[in-house]
Amino acid sequence: MPDALSKTVPIWACVWNRLLFPDVDEAQRLSTPQDVVGESEHAQIASRLDDLVADLGALDLDLDRIRKTLRKPLTPVWVTQASDVPMIDDQLAYYPIVLCTASGRDAGNAISGFDYVQGAADDAEAWALGLTATSFWHHRSELLQLSEDELVERIPLITSNGNDEISAVLPTLIKPTTQLYIGTNPCSTDALPTPHAHIACEQPVDNNDTSPKEQGHTFRVPCQPGKLGSRTLRHHLPSLVPFVTKHLASHPTSPILIICPTGKDHSIGVALALLCLFSSPDGTLTSTNDSTRTMNKDFIKKRLSWIMASIPDANPSRATLQSVNAFLLG
Repeated sequence: MPDALSKTVPIWACVWNRLLFPDVDEAQRLSTPQDVVGESEHAQIASRLDDLVADLGALDLDLDRIRKTLRKPLTPVWVTQASDVPMIDDQLAYYPIVLCTASGRDAGNAISGFDYVQGAADDAEAWALGLTATSFWHHRSELLQLSEDELVERIPLITSNGNDEISAVLPTLIKPTTQLYIGTNPCSTDALPTPHAHIACEQPVDNNDTSPKEQGHTFRVPCQPGKLGSRTLRHHLPSLVPFVTKHLASHPTSPILIICPTGKDHSIGVALALLCLFSSPDGTLTSTNDSTRTMNKDFIKKRLSWIMASIPDANPSRATLQSVNAFLLG
């Protein structure tokens, strides 16, 4: 069974439970699958939970707002090929997190008890043929009727229309700000009032054109896809500062939209840098520098938590975050 299902998710379920429901005794208990995680390892994990709770609490999240959505503790439930999906209803005293793995039972494995199937729970890019969760649910009736050979032929036809699907996505507001948005493409600009600043992290048409360009209210940041673009982001971020400063000085309350092809990586890095440089504790963006601000990794984590709370499926790469840290911390 993947560590993500046997350890990572149970750890964070328990951490959230302890932070949100400190008076619920049952919520304080760490749950791990006994036939995968031994008693000694379970105890070692449990001994670190208080530190993780403290780290999460230090992010100064709006816990009252979270409790309005997450009204009950979280409890992991494991489902394998040898088990049945449990009955779930609204009367339970907890929210079940169903952790499903395709790994089969291995009677000859005395350590974990499961025959691990690589990629069964993650690494979707290795086996999904580019199919996204959104596309799957949109085409699920058709896909579930196809054989494996037919799926290999059909999925590329679905993913070839992926840009049409993305174009309908509206920009997402990063709270608690009232004006910083993240989107996926220029079509997102139609949803925002003008004037607004538009920062586009995009692949340059000419690979020799590697310099950022300011065009009116638009600032274009040339970024190759993947890690290469993440690394070059560090060198482009300084040129963004005067552009954003000028925009906020002349249009203090107008929106700032940051886009990249996925809306989950390079745009997240740019947004994080801007939040660290221009936002006050209540989310107000200002063009004046706050001399009392202490720029360190803890501060950056707090601002990143704003983004992750607003866009839970944001997935900035390690290279992107390293570029932002290098820019902010010098």
